[in-house]
Amino acid sequence: VELTEKHVQEARVKAMVELTEKHVAARDEVEEDVKLMKSLFRSQSKDKYKTKADVLRSIWAELPKYLGKPVPPVDEELLADMEQIPAVQEGEFRHNWGIADKLYK
Repeated sequence: VELTEKHVQEARVKAMVELTEKHVAARDEVEEDVKLMKSLFRSQSKDKYKTKADVLRSIWAELPKYLGKPVPPVDEELLADMEQIPAVQEGEFRHNWGIADKLYK
């Protein structure tokens, strides 16, 4: 099969169009994920939850809505242990790697 310059040029154009479309789609998908992650990090609140137990109680209260059935109660010993752990660790609250639009050296 003899390839002419015209066929080669058409193949190059098709390949470039396809690669560009895939790149743009992947870039947009990543950017949407970044926006979601930033909104998650920005939603942090020091005042809402004081301990890890508070966080667990909140999650446990929401679970039945998503599972469509009631959930068993949380183990009291586990909650007692988690009461000793602060919900927000020092240096983790609203970390700039999670919320900043631009990071500089």
